[in-house]
Amino acid sequence: MPINKNQLSRFMTILGLMRKGQYVNYSVYKKEVDNNINLDMISAKTFARDIHALRDTLMAPIEYDASM
Repeated sequence: MPINKNQLSRFMTILGLMRKGQYVNYSVYKKEVDNNINLDMISAKTFARDIHALRDTLMAPIEYDASM
């Protein structure tokens, strides 16, 4: 799976939020983007694709919680 510079930046942001112990969903990601001018806004569908790529392709230990 090719990773471009923008996608890598999004991956690092998502993983950074997870390291802080946060449950990361699209609204949490949007707040992070609003606070950081170096990040571009993405759609909810792109966010879901990034989570899928982190979990399934890159084998990141990400679990889904339906209650969140």
